[in-house]
Amino acid sequence: MTACKHFTYKKADNNDDLQQGDILKKDDRIYQILKEVHPHYLKDDYTHFMILTQSCDLVRGRVGENCKSRYISIAAIRPLDIVIEREIAKYQKTELEIKGNVCSLKNQGRIYEFVERLLNNNEKEYFYLEKENSCNFDQPSCVFLRLMVALKADEHYEKCQKARILTLNDTFKAKLGWMLGNIYSRVGTDDWVPTHCTKADFKNKKKEIVNIMGCKWVDDKKLEEAEKKHNDEILKQDTQKIRDFIDSVKILNRKEEAIRTFLDVLSTSVNSVEELKDPKIFRILTNNTTLNSILK
Repeated sequence: MTACKHFTYKKADNNDDLQQGDILKKDDRIYQILKEVHPHYLKDDYTHFMILTQSCDLVRGRVGENCKSRYISIAAIRPLDIVIEREIAKYQKTELEIKGNVCSLKNQGRIYEFVERLLNNNEKEYFYLEKENSCNFDQPSCVFLRLMVALKADEHYEKCQKARILTLNDTFKAKLGWMLGNIYSRVGTDDWVPTHCTKADFKNKKKEIVNIMGCKWVDDKKLEEAEKKHNDEILKQDTQKIRDFIDSVKILNRKEEAIRTFLDVLSTSVNSVEELKDPKIFRILTNNTTLNSILK
């Protein structure tokens, strides 16, 4: 039996009993089961399912004998980009950001950190699954651990067996069990770095995952200025035109910001040229917090 390419998995023998961590393809058999009992799970982006029931409860013993558990719990597996899209959306607060699919650059580091936790399976809501082309599991995905349903073991056991394409290796089965059991100790599964790739390669992988989402990362000052200047007509435009508008917004450099602030202060504090000589004007400018932040 050919070994799996990725360190998370091992090949599954469909003659073996089902185990926690088995990955099931949504084939015709699984489709028909879900159509009857859980039609919501027929959504196209529910591409596969993972068995969450403990392995010890799935052992059947002799041929034809039922397993201990009356039900087989399975969780939906969905494409990775859905998870990343949702995480980015947490930081898109305004209508301009949402419709333009842009996000403040200050949040990009948080997304990278989220992706790192996700890839190393340290994000409690999800279990990350790298693609494994050798088993026709052809896109990076995540198990949505809260999207779980139960199938009747006595009716659906063999259909699940036949739909199995892949399974987790033993250490990742243990990690999955820990996550499901809410145990407060960390199971020592391999992280990507340093065993399986370099820091530089892992950094590039995180960037690739984030960039594939198509979100435009915008300098904070430019985004703030665009928020001030946009109107309802801008928000009616398509995504690209909203981005073009944001790109067109001019950001002042420090010198220009200082001059603009200086003029703003004078316009509200001085009525004539003679008043510029008044010591209080010097104090007003000296104590102006905006000017101080620009010139510090």
